[in-house]
Amino acid sequence: MENSNQNTAATLHELTLILDDGRVGFQNASVYVDSQELKESFLEYSRERNFYIEQLQDEIDHHTKDIDVNQEVVVTSERTWIDLEPVLTSGDEHDIVIACIRGEEAVISKFNSALEEKGLSKRIRSIIENQLLEIKKTVSIIKINRLML
Repeated sequence: MENSNQNTAATLHELTLILDDGRVGFQNASVYVDSQELKESFLEYSRERNFYIEQLQDEIDHHTKDIDVNQEVVVTSERTWIDLEPVLTSGDEHDIVIACIRGEEAVISKFNSALEEKGLSKRIRSIIENQLLEIKKTVSIIKINRLML
């Protein structure tokens, strides 16, 4: 049971890392766009990512409470939400939106990989599926808005 809890905690931790990259990415992107609508949307997406992180962190805490605190949860995460700095400083809203889409597509890929993990409880699988659905909706909205730039 301990190993299963450790694996679940590691999977969830990887998701929190990439969600945090997205949280910071959206927050930074909001500073560099002129469109008030984009600023507000990016800030809302950043807040959503923070909420998702909190949800997953609650599950991590639940799954690690019985694990020996001297053991480490090993995480081999790839931090794939791209470095926005070069794009942000260009000030090109279209490029910033494209970079955000790419970052979120990396998040979707990571979530899909997490759902392939064996041993996830129905509760955790449901949380991941619901967050993934919302992230996909966000990407669709961003893509539609991109066409209006």
